Amino acid sequence: MKLTHKLLSGALAFLLSAVLIVPASAADIRIADIPESNVFTAPTLVTEIDTKAELDAIASTGPNTAIFTIGDSGEVILADGTSAGTPTEISSLCGTTIPAYEVSTEAALNALIADLEANEVRDFFLVSENNELLHTAIDKYIWCRTVLRVTDKYKTADGTYDLMKIRGDANSVGCHVVILPEEISDRYHADYLERRLVGVWTTAPETEYGNMAAILSGGNGIVTKDIPGAKTALTENFEKNTMTRQILIIGHRGMPGSYPENTIEGSLFAIEAGADIVENDIYITKDGVIVAMHDGDISRTTNGAGNVESFTLAQLKEFLVDTHAAHTDWRIPTLEEYFIEWKKLDKTKQLFVEIKSGKAELIDEFIRLVKEYDIADQVSVITFSQDQIIRLHEAFPEMSIGYLTSGVINDNTEQCFKSIIRSVQKLETTFNHNLDGITKEYFGQLNAHGITHWPWTYRDQAQFIQHFLTGINGMTTDYSNWIGETVKYCYTGEGLQTTELTLTEGETLENVFRTMTYNGADKAAGEIRIVSGDCVTADGNTLTATAAGEAYIYATYTTAIVTKPMRATSDLIKVTVNPKPAEETPDAAEAVDDGSPADDVSGAETPADTTAEPDIVDIPDKTVSGGAVAGITAAAVAAAGVLTGLFIKTRKK
Repeated sequence: MKLTHKLLSGALAFLLSAVLIVPASAADIRIADIPESNVFTAPTLVTEIDTKAELDAIASTGPNTAIFTIGDSGEVILADGTSAGTPTEISSLCGTTIPAYEVSTEAALNALIADLEANEVRDFFLVSENNELLHTAIDKYIWCRTVLRVTDKYKTADGTYDLMKIRGDANSVGCHVVILPEEISDRYHADYLERRLVGVWTTAPETEYGNMAAILSGGNGIVTKDIPGAKTALTENFEKNTMTRQILIIGHRGMPGSYPENTIEGSLFAIEAGADIVENDIYITKDGVIVAMHDGDISRTTNGAGNVESFTLAQLKEFLVDTHAAHTDWRIPTLEEYFIEWKKLDKTKQLFVEIKSGKAELIDEFIRLVKEYDIADQVSVITFSQDQIIRLHEAFPEMSIGYLTSGVINDNTEQCFKSIIRSVQKLETTFNHNLDGITKEYFGQLNAHGITHWPWTYRDQAQFIQHFLTGINGMTTDYSNWIGETVKYCYTGEGLQTTELTLTEGETLENVFRTMTYNGADKAAGEIRIVSGDCVTADGNTLTATAAGEAYIYATYTTAIVTKPMRATSDLIKVTVNPKPAEETPDAAEAVDDGSPADDVSGAETPADTTAEPDIVDIPDKTVSGGAVAGITAAAVAAAGVLTGLFIKTRKK
C-alpha cells in the first residue's frame, strides 16, 4: 500500500496517540464472547449471513464474527436480494458479535464507509476479493480492518495456489487476515501463511465433518455455517489441552542461554534445539554492509568497543565474539551470511530480522539482499521503529512486518484494544508486544479481532508453559531447548501436505500416523479417531478398511509442554476405500482340467506367495505406495505379483 502521505513520524505518532482521546460510544470496541473449549488453540468462530433466519439467530448462536454482503446502495443484502438494513443498523443488532462487511464494488465500499464513519462504528472487518478496494479502504477510514478472500485467481498452471502471492497481496493491501477457500483449508496451507505473519481463516465444508476439518486445519479462525456445532466440537470432540495449531517458537538472537547471541552458529543450534524461527538484530556498517548485532555498541558481546555503525565490515571482522570461552573463534556475522545458511534449511525455518538501525539506507540494502538470495519466503521483519516500518512498506509492500511495542496492555480492556487496533491499522503490521499482561482471555480477544500476537522474551520456564497454553501465535525465548521434545503435530505420509489415503476393502494398515517434535524427532505414533464414515475401523494407530466408501479420520497424541500434559493432533484425512477386485472366472474352454501340468509359456517362475506384504512401490506424481491401486486390471495385478492390498497416500498442495 502506498504510504507516502504517512511519512512524517511526528504526524503518525499524533495519530497513534489520538486514539486515547477518541470519545466512547455504544459502537466502540466489542468484547467478544469466547466459547468454552478443550482446544487451547481454538479458532475464532466466523459465519456468513445469507438469510433473515440466520440474521435473527445471531443472538442465540453467538458467532465471534458475522459476514454480511453490502450492495451498491450501502445496505446489507441477503441472498434473496432483499435488504436487511444499513451497516450501522446491523452493527447494533450484532451485540458482542463483530460485524464483517463484504464489498465487491467501489460504490458499495464508499457507501459502507460513509455510513460507518458517520455513526462512529469502529469495530468491524471489511472483506473483499478485490485487491483494489482493500488497497484504499484504510486510507478512507482508519478503522477498516481488512480481510482478503482468496479465490482461484491465485491458482497456478499446475492447479496449486501461489501462497507467496497471497502473502504479498495481503501485506500490500494492509490485510490482517485471509480467508482460504475450502479447497486449501488444511493444515499445510494455514501453517505456511501463519509462520509468515499472515492471519488465516479456513472454510468449513457444509458436511457432517465440516467443523472438525476446519478446527483441525489449524487456522486462526474458521468460517462455518454451523456455529453451535463448532462450539460443541470444541468441547466434546477433544480432550483438555489439545493443540490444533502449531505454536511457533522464535529463538531470541539464536539461543543465548547456551551460545553467543546473534551468531550463525548459535542460531543453527536454536533451530536444532526446537526453534521454528530465529530472531536476529541488524545494523548497517560505515561501508554499507548489514551485520547482526543487538546493541549499538559492540563492547558487551565482543572483545572490542565502539559504535557498530562507525566501523567498516573489515574492521568488525577483526573482533571476536567472546562471551563464551569455548567459542572465541566466532565472528560478527553479516545478514548475507545468514541468508546463505538459511537457504540450506527447510523453507519452514524462518528468520525474523529485527531492524535496530534508524538509517534509511539499511532498507534498500535489506531489500537488495532478500531479492538477490530469493529468500523472501523465509524472512519477515520486526522493529520498534515506525519510520522504518513506513519506509519498508513503501519500498517492499509484500514483506510481512511485526510492530514491536510494550506498555499497551492494561486493565481497561476496551481502551487497550482500541489502541492496539488503531496502531496495527496505521502501521499495517502484526502486534508484537512484550509478555506482560498476557492471559488466555486477552489472547482470545486479540484472535477474535483478527490480530496475531508474538510476545517476547521468555526466560522464566513456568511463565513460558503458562503462556504456551493460552494458544498464543508465537513465543520468543532464549531457551528453544525447553520445547524440543514436545510433539507439535501428527501427520501421515511425507509431511503436512498429505491429506488423503486410498485403501482396498479388507486391507489393514499399521502405523498410519507419525509424530513430529519441535527438535525434529519423528516416529510412528498416534491414536486414530474416526470423524465420519463407517467403512473403516481403528485400533490405536492401525486402520482397517471394512467396506467400500469414504471416511474421515485424524490422529491425536499425548505429549507435554515441559511437564504439562497436552495433546497434539493431525489434519483431517480423507480415506477412500475401494471395493475388493472381483476374482476373474476363467473361460470354460480354458477351465478344462485334463490332469496334466499346465504349460508355462513365458518360462517365468510362478510366485510362491502373491499375498505377502508388498515392498513400498514408488508411484509417480509424488505418491507413496504400500498396497493395491484401485482401478488396476486383474491382468496387471497378476503381472505385478505384489500389488494386492496396495494403498496410496496422495499429497494435496
